[in-house]
Amino acid sequence: MAKELPNDVTIELAVVGAITLYPSKFNDIAKYIISDNVWYDNRCRVLWNILAGMIKRREHIDIKTVSANLDAVDMALGVNNVLLTVRKVQVRKVR
Repeated sequence: MAKELPNDVTIELAVVGAITLYPSKFNDIAKYIISDNVWYDNRCRVLWNILAGMIKRREHIDIKTVSANLDAVDMALGVNNVLLTVRKVQVRKVR
C-alpha cells in the first residue's frame, strides 16, 4: 500500500489565498506546483487552476474576478465566495 505524503489543507488554502491577494507572486509559487497531484484538497486544485488560467489570460485577480470565474461544478465542490473571503482574511492576519 502506498504511503500518503504529509499534507496540510490549511497551508494549501493559504497558498491559493495568497495568490488572490498577491497575484504577482504566482510565478514564484508555480515553480513548486509541478502537477495537480500536489493538492490534497480538491477545492485548492480547482482554485489553483482557475488562478493559473486567469494569470495566463492576463486577467485582473481579486475576489470578485475569481468569483466570476467559478461555475456550478466548482461551487458544488465547495469553491465559493465564502471560501475565498475566509482565505483572504487568514492570509492578512499572518502578515
